[in-house]
Amino acid sequence: GPTGAVGPTGAVGPTGAVGPAGATGATGAAGPTGPAGQSVVGASIGPSLSCPNGGASFTTGTVTTFVCNGAPGAIGATGATGATGATGANGSPDTAAEILAKLITVDGHDAGLDADLLDGLHASDFQRAGRAVVWARATGSSSLAGANLLAAIAQASVGGRSTVLVEPGIYDIGNATISLPFYVDVVGMGADSTIIQGSSSNGVFAATPGTPISVPELRDLTVTTPFAANVKQAIDITAGRLNLVRVKVQALGMQANGAAVRVQGQNGLVFREAVISGTADLVGAIALSVTQGRVELIDCAIAANSVGGGTAIALLNDGSTVAARASRFGSSVGSPSTSVGIGYLQRATSGGATSEFRDCSFDGYGGASQTAISLVDGTQILRGCVLEAWQATTNTALRLGPGTFSSVRTSSLRAENVAIQNAGSVEVAHSEVSASSSPVVLGAGSFNCLGAYRGGLTPLNATCN
Repeated sequence: GPTGAVGPTGAVGPTGAVGPAGATGATGAAGPTGPAGQSVVGASIGPSLSCPNGGASFTTGTVTTFVCNGAPGAIGATGATGATGATGANGSPDTAAEILAKLITVDGHDAGLDADLLDGLHASDFQRAGRAVVWARATGSSSLAGANLLAAIAQASVGGRSTVLVEPGIYDIGNATISLPFYVDVVGMGADSTIIQGSSSNGVFAATPGTPISVPELRDLTVTTPFAANVKQAIDITAGRLNLVRVKVQALGMQANGAAVRVQGQNGLVFREAVISGTADLVGAIALSVTQGRVELIDCAIAANSVGGGTAIALLNDGSTVAARASRFGSSVGSPSTSVGIGYLQRATSGGATSEFRDCSFDGYGGASQTAISLVDGTQILRGCVLEAWQATTNTALRLGPGTFSSVRTSSLRAENVAIQNAGSVEVAHSEVSASSSPVVLGAGSFNCLGAYRGGLTPLNATCN
């Protein structure tokens, strides 16, 4: 028969199960390179036009943006008063005069205070007020420069309180001696830059008498004499006072018993950062000689070299004293075999005064006999010092004569032969006393040793043995 009519569409059947995953397709082509990135640099900034109260800046390429701090907030209200504290201990009952008397006992350079300084600088570092300034020029030869210096000092001498400023250069004053008025300072441009030399047997500089309000100074220069000069001294401080600040003194050709710097009858002198050396082919070269005077040495180096025996510093009469801090003393000698080198000598006719050394070193080398310190008369105090005597057939770190007294603390005494040769009285506390020989000390003097020891920390007894 004929085909029947199409029936109505049936309802949608349920979804069939998920078929298996197809294979991974091929990797697509790489996309184009993106634009280059830019670094960001951040920094803290102080108050500025961009940020009145400071903040931070962030820079990307040529563009800078700011993140600023806000303005300070208003001051808050005052807080409530706290409870009354406990009653403190009673204050010192000392009067002003009593306090002053106590301060005087510790006053000075070793007090640990800088009350004598301005912003850490000594008064010698400043130009003195009310002083005229005269320049000395290093033009032409050294002899012409020396003539310029003499003319400048002559000009300053008639102008009242003056300072002569000396340019860098070599100033040869020949056979002249500069008699420096007590109201004139001479200031160079540095010890290695300004050099003043002369050949007069009386020296290059000589202090003159007067009543200065402040002591005149040589500062920041070198004073020297040639080997052939045969001088008695390079600087003569016998008629008046004179301080040395950052000065080198080189007396290269001295007479027998000559001194690079000679002080006599002058007190209250201060040598700061001075380098003093004396050399002679004859007996008795002395770097610093003090007779009836007092000198304070701060950060100085003093040395003597002589064929016939040299002394770095010699105190030669009653009342001669030295107070030294952080300074170095040395002597070296050659032939003949009878030569004697001494780092420091204190010799008085009677009743010698007291000298004090803190954080200093004393050296004696070469020759037949070496002594770091020889105390013929008087009293000395050593604190934190080093005494050494080496390279001689006989040598002694500390030699004491009859009637002398030496107080040694926290120091080191070292020698090849004898650490202490004592005919006087010595107190040694917490110090090294060493020598290659044994015993390390000799002499019939009085020994009082406490906490003394040899090298290697070997303890010594009450007589340093």
